[in-house]
Amino acid sequence: MKDGPRAVFLDIDGTLLRDSAKPPCAQDIAALREARRRGHYVFINTGRAQGFLPEVLRDADYLDGFLMGCGTHLVMGGKTVFADVIAHDVLDEVLAAFFAAAGNSCIFEAEECNYMFGRASEPYPLLTSPDDFRVRFPHARVSKLTVFGQATAWERSVLSPYFDLLEQNGYYEAVLHGHGKGRGLRRVCAMLDVPLENSIAVGDSINDLDMIRCAGVGVAMANACDKLLLACDQVTAPCGRGGVAEAVRRLMLDA
Repeated sequence: MKDGPRAVFLDIDGTLLRDSAKPPCAQDIAALREARRRGHYVFINTGRAQGFLPEVLRDADYLDGFLMGCGTHLVMGGKTVFADVIAHDVLDEVLAAFFAAAGNSCIFEAEECNYMFGRASEPYPLLTSPDDFRVRFPHARVSKLTVFGQATAWERSVLSPYFDLLEQNGYYEAVLHGHGKGRGLRRVCAMLDVPLENSIAVGDSINDLDMIRCAGVGVAMANACDKLLLACDQVTAPCGRGGVAEAVRRLMLDA
């Protein structure tokens, strides 16, 4: 790494948090605060849209910002720096297709909240007809989709013209073409004038693979999936047991 500021990009689930309702472990928080005190940057880099961010992170004093929706939305200092949302005609097309074919249950993840298709989930609105985004939610700013189950052939035909499909265990994410956690990481580093080799990505799941490969140093949690463990440069302790702190001390605090 070069001299100067470094930037760490952290996944949430399985990396910084084991439970979305509880804060990170004390060691992780202390290390992140110290990194910021020394002039380094700390970002969340998550697949979650803004409306799906855990409350325990929203006002955290150990974070510089949030890169959300798989790189589609950046918030720093409480202000949106950039955002790319799904066009409403695309939302209409996707929703109509899912209703017509009784597709898999789906979350339309937005900046303000989640919209649910196929299953009710309090406190989020349930989509009940193909024209809901046009009629009931005309101001919705949807960043990405999470679809439960494996992608069917007709789902791929509907979604692939607009989205990259990231298969997970039991679900898949539909992310607008041209985005991803890695592209978002590169964009933030360029904005902050942080050399890419001074960037660190820490994650545990398959949608972290992009940022792990793009960062100067890719770190996998000990609880990470096999593909991430094979692709990373380093492995740290498991989520909730000081794994983030261990990586930060080694790569940002030279401890």
